[in-house]
Amino acid sequence: MLMTEKLSIRIVGNSANLLELKNLTATAEMVLGDESADDTQYLLADGAHSDANELIQSSLSTWLDAGKTIAIWNPSEQQLAQLQNLTGMGAPATEELAAVVITKHAQPANGYHLSVVPKQAAEKVTLTVATADADEHHAPETSEVEAVEIDREQLLLQHLIAHGTFDASGSSLYPPSGATFGTAAQYHPYNVTWGAPTCNGNADDYTAGTNTQSPTGGVWNYYYVYYVDGEGGQPYYIVILKQTVQMSPSQRIASSYNSNGYFQYAVELNNNQPTAAWGSSANVNLLRQSPSTSTDGASHVRFEQSMRLMVDNNGGQVATPFSAIENCDNAIPGWGVIDQSSAGRGITDWYFHQIDTWDPTVNPPGDFGNWWASVFHGKYNGQVNDMPSLSYSNLQVETITAWRVDASSKDVSLNVSGSIGQSLALLHNYNGCTGASGSRHHHLYSGSYPIGWTDPLDLGKIVSQGY
Repeated sequence: MLMTEKLSIRIVGNSANLLELKNLTATAEMVLGDESADDTQYLLADGAHSDANELIQSSLSTWLDAGKTIAIWNPSEQQLAQLQNLTGMGAPATEELAAVVITKHAQPANGYHLSVVPKQAAEKVTLTVATADADEHHAPETSEVEAVEIDREQLLLQHLIAHGTFDASGSSLYPPSGATFGTAAQYHPYNVTWGAPTCNGNADDYTAGTNTQSPTGGVWNYYYVYYVDGEGGQPYYIVILKQTVQMSPSQRIASSYNSNGYFQYAVELNNNQPTAAWGSSANVNLLRQSPSTSTDGASHVRFEQSMRLMVDNNGGQVATPFSAIENCDNAIPGWGVIDQSSAGRGITDWYFHQIDTWDPTVNPPGDFGNWWASVFHGKYNGQVNDMPSLSYSNLQVETITAWRVDASSKDVSLNVSGSIGQSLALLHNYNGCTGASGSRHHHLYSGSYPIGWTDPLDLGKIVSQGY
């Protein structure tokens, strides 16, 4: 993330120890002072500090109503309960959290947007290693590369910036004024650092060496919640989830005649069927989703969900037809998308994948020995073929899902869970290989790393924010 100027973050209370967050202060101006200062958009509080806790308890709503973005470092269970009661959104247990960030947006509808900075230890990414020269010296079937522990302070800064870029578009998803309706949003960043390919504990690519590569991206989950009470019979909810995804492999550790990678060859977005939360009981069914499968270099969102809502009118209410509509085309040159959703299971799943040069849905990584020659200019010392430009840059796509939620009470809560995963690969020819396996080969190192989330939503609280 490139910043041309420092972000001004004001520390609330007397928690001067937050100034010691060295990695954060490298790209942010951390200042003490009046936490209500009008010229400061971002406030940072140490949830474990008594002075800051008192201010959070007394002033959180006031700060949010003033348009400020609040970050709570080391939040307590009491503070998370306060956020849940205020926003209708929950967060993981405190032992899983480093920080929580919250913003209120009043236009075009009142709604709160929440994101969390997780506590996450270093993990290992397992790569599948495929060789074109299958003999007694062939490479192992799998190899593990270290995923470096995330920098929580830098991640916090990424969250703060993301909260300032809320997408208020999609006006055709907003019903007539006076309907029982609300919005909520949660941001889930994608952060992992990949080590270079190894074999028997040694670097196996001359160009990559022992360098690391840090993909970037994330997904914004925008929730549009409608209380459908104008159709007669028992009212129900429709929950529309609009997701905007950005994923980039960042700068490759190998980009030469003999080696190429890591490049992204696929991104998969999955949403599970929502389940009842916080003691609620509900029946959830998938209504529709978009985009559909396409191979023409674009992802096409075509979505319309009709309903009848009771809308305020001249002191009373009148049943009003409404259709939530979302249409857009996202260019994905050299790529395609497969809709793998299942109405029967209530899940949505999209697999965005490379088509040009190498299509993993036609030639799976594990079959590299059968198709390896198609990605090199000639055998053995042939140059690695170039991949589509999108495989090296930023994939930006949108998806949309609608569920119907039937419950006996208006006060119903859901857990909406899902995941986003990025698949990366590195190719090298005979000369690009160090021979760490005992001899040199044409190799394909490939792997995927998904991150998951759960967004707890109190639907009754969300539609009571005022619209």
